[in-house]
Amino acid sequence: MQLTLSLSVSHRRFSTIKPTREKQITRMYVIIAPINIKEGHKDEFLKEIISDAKGSVADEPGCQRFDVIQDPEIENRIWLYEVYDDAEAFQAHLKAPHFLKWKNAVADWMVEGAVDKAIGGTPIFYTGR
Repeated sequence: MQLTLSLSVSHRRFSTIKPTREKQITRMYVIIAPINIKEGHKDEFLKEIISDAKGSVADEPGCQRFDVIQDPEIENRIWLYEVYDDAEAFQAHLKAPHFLKWKNAVADWMVEGAVDKAIGGTPIFYTGR
């Protein structure tokens, strides 16, 4: 399946003391999550998820990337692609004020169970900088 990019919130560089690429890969944590949006709520959902994405890369030192991707086949499905320094940084994201605001705002706009299909893991090979 080919996915097209809808929004890419700017990629933040690693800390000024840059670890080796090998260490970056062993610590990084990536989330890939499909979200199905209920009919009639897509515009307001996108406004909220873009706000969360911007807050994530701006306010969370451990969030390196947060992309919102339109599914090319299903109009009301988006995919999230998130890159964190490690699993702990992702757990911190789940407690961030902008995430909690998003979670509450969109609770009734998502098809139940859609986020349960999210996967998280450590990249084997990563070309990001």
